[in-house]
This record gives sequence, structure tokens and C-alpha cells, in this order.
Amino acid sequence: MKTTLLVLVTVFGIALPASALDIKAITAKPTADNPQYDNKEAWPMLVGDEYFLKGKWPKARLLIWAHPGENPSRSNPFDPMEPSNWINAATGKPARTIPDMDTDVILPESDKKYRVFVRGNKIDLACRHLTVGRGAEYQPAGGRAMSVFGNI
Repeated sequence: MKTTLLVLVTVFGIALPASALDIKAITAKPTADNPQYDNKEAWPMLVGDEYFLKGKWPKARLLIWAHPGENPSRSNPFDPMEPSNWINAATGKPARTIPDMDTDVILPESDKKYRVFVRGNKIDLACRHLTVGRGAEYQPAGGRAMSVFGNI
């Protein structure tokens, strides 16, 4: 019985991240996919007749970087081309595929600076909307890029 309990605790400890992301708090703030133009604190200069306010974007998949505040290292490269390094905001679980042009991406803010580092892969990352939070940095290497088809 004690062995079973120890195994369960160990499995759950590995399966659940130590610092789970607060997805509700991250998505409640103005982001490229949800700019919240009626929020006067975020947009004090808007008068209401701006042309871009009329644009409508269909709902899309939203992925959040799973390692805010953590920098890549040799032992933990946090490869953006690995789907499990992204959290699907709809399910709260690791993503099954990397971002594409029909995906909105959030690199959450963090008190500790971090970078999402794309090493020389054959494919560039793509997304529809990209939000880079305070303390976050997207850093392509070897000619790589992040193609953004919507808002930044």
C-alpha cells in the first residue's frame, strides 16, 4: 500500500508542473488575440472611430508558452518546436502540435526575464496573433523567424 501511494505521488509530481500557469489570469489581460479595446486603461488614446476596431477575427486555437521565467539550457532546451512546451489554453494541457498560422500565441509576462529560443530548424514558427509579455523575448537563431499573420 505504501509503495502504491509513493508511486502515485511520484507520477503526479512528474505529470503536473511545479508552477502551473494561471491560464485565466494570463488570458484576462489585453493580448493580441483579445485586445479589449473598451479597456480605457490599456487603450487611453482610442476615440472609438478607428478603422481597426471594425476588424473581426474568428476564434482560433490559443497556445501559451509553458516555461515563463525559465531560460533554455543544455539540459532543458525548451524547444518551441516541441508541442509539449506549449499549453493549449482551451484544455490547460500540453499542446499536441506547434503553433501555425491559425494559432494565437502568448509568451506570458514574468518578473524574471526569459527567452523563447528557436534553434536552426528547417521550418519557421508561424502564428496568427503574437503577444510578448513583459520579461519575455522571442529569439530566432540561424535565420529562423516567427511569421505573424495578424496582430503583435
